Parts: sequence; C-alpha cells; structure tokens
Amino acid sequence: MKQYLPKYSKASQSTFRLFAVEMCGEIQSQMKNDDHDDEDNEGEIETVLVRTLLERSCDRIPSVRAAALRVLGNIAESIVRNNKLFGSWALALVPALRNSCGGSSNVTPSKKNVSNSGKSLLDILRRRLNDLNSTVKNAALRLMASVPGLLGEKTEVIPTELVRVAAMLATDKAVSTRKRALQLVTALLLRCPSNEEWQTLWLQYVLPGIHDPEMSVQNVCIEAVDRLILAPLSSASSSRRKDLDANSTWTMLRKIPLSAGRQTMMCLQTALRNAPSNRLTPRLLKHLLDVALEMEENVNSGICWALVEELCRTQKLRKHLDLESVVKCFRMSL
Repeated sequence: MKQYLPKYSKASQSTFRLFAVEMCGEIQSQMKNDDHDDEDNEGEIETVLVRTLLERSCDRIPSVRAAALRVLGNIAESIVRNNKLFGSWALALVPALRNSCGGSSNVTPSKKNVSNSGKSLLDILRRRLNDLNSTVKNAALRLMASVPGLLGEKTEVIPTELVRVAAMLATDKAVSTRKRALQLVTALLLRCPSNEEWQTLWLQYVLPGIHDPEMSVQNVCIEAVDRLILAPLSSASSSRRKDLDANSTWTMLRKIPLSAGRQTMMCLQTALRNAPSNRLTPRLLKHLLDVALEMEENVNSGICWALVEELCRTQKLRKHLDLESVVKCFRMSL
C-alpha cells in the first residue's frame, strides 16, 4: 500500500488521484483507533499518507484539493481531540507545521517525516484560503482551526498575514465560508487575546458580521462578542486570569475609532442589543460606568459610554443607572 498510493496519487487521471486521497482517508479512519506498535513501523505509513495528502492539496482539480484538505483536517482534529501530540500521526504532520512556522518542534521526529517533503502546511493553507472554490476554502478553514491545538502555547507564531487572509473570508459570498472564518479568527484571538494585530483584524472583519444578511452569521458574531468582550468584562476582578483577559478586551476596544465614524461602534452596540440576556447584568453596567468615570488613558471612554447607552435601553438595567455619577462625569468634562 505504501508503494501504490503515492503512484496512484500522481496519475494523470484525476479520478485515480481522488481515489488515492479517499483511500488515505479510509486508512486513517481504520488506524485512528488501532493500537498498532509505532516503534515497529516508525510511523512510515502515516508519513507516506500525510506526504501524499499535502501534495494532493495542491492538485489542479478542486475536488482533489478539497478531499486532501478534508482528510488532513480529520487527522489534525483527531490528534488534538485525543491529545496525541506524541503519536505517530503527530510525528508525521506536526513537523511540516512547525517548520513552516520557523520554529523547532518539541516532538521528536521520526526518521522519515514530512519536514523534508518541501510542503509547508501554513503556506499550503494560505494558498488554499485564496482558492476560487468554496469547498476548498471551507476545508482549509477547518484544517486551520486545528492548528492552534497542534502548536499548543506557540499559537502566536501563526503569521498575521495568514490570519488576515482567513479574516477576509468573513466577507466571502458563501455563507458557510463566512461563518467558518468568523469562528476561526475568534478562536485564534481567544487563544492569544493580547495579540493586537489579531484584535485589529477581528474588529475589521468579524464584528461587522453582526449586520450580515444571513441570521446564522449574525448569531456567530453575537457569540464571538459575548466570548471576547462581554464575558471578560462581566468577570473582571474575579481572578487574575480574568483581569488579564479584561485588560486585553480594553486594549481591543481602545482601537475602535470614534472620530473616523461610528460604524464599528454601531456594530458593537447592535451585538450588545442582541446579546444573551443573562450577560446583561447590573454588575456589567456598574463596571462600565466605573471605568468610564475614571477616564483612564488606556481606556476608550467613548466606547464605555456607548456601551452604557445601549445597556440602559433595556428595561431591567435602566433602573440601575446611577444618574448622580453620570452628572458628575459630565461636569468633569466641561
């Protein structure tokens, strides 16, 4: 099998190449629950399959590219889900990813791995995210969603340019692609909340999704705002970790331009208007009001007031607004 699959994958007929990719998927599916001895085969089968899939992800036929990326996504998800970063599949796949990041792998490579195959996984992802075929782009987004789990604490070494390419797909014509792009960029930022370049991309491409004509895309954006903004602010001061998350949130909110128009702020207000009701609490209102009154240099007070304004539109929070504090702040600004 190790001899015939690579040959089939390079056949001139696209049906043979597609067959080879599908066979790789079948073998992977059969092997993932098999307790075979990795030391006996030194991961040679996994290495051959991964190398074949990486090569076919650059195939000239969209269906072949999509199938190869889909199987690679299955492999990556299986590694992350089962926490097998030292397993034979990781030995085959992770070196290509680590090398493309320019970093060294913490995984001891097998004698034969894909690091010498000339296929950089992140470079392949960049090209496939720019693919003209929606199915290929979706498969690439799904595969990229597993990259943080493969990198662990080194998620931030993912090039910002690659994240930008993924973020731009939030405006793609295909609904499924837009949703996956929103989810991916949000997941990356949740991994590295202090990455200011990713914060800017999130504000530029993800937040406007709240005004998407498709309701399912709006819901993804609402969930993203809840996890990245409302949750950290609601939990501020309850623990050091959550304080750090809140600080990262304020850093991101500070990037919202008030003088250059209200579009981003209006998106944020719309998301707040549609946020889960259990997140819109008097505690959140008080925290925003306190921060706005302090008028610290590292906080966008204008955004604070915009959020307070939107919160006070809800009947249950209107009665909790401290009008004396608002008047006091107004006098201080005169």
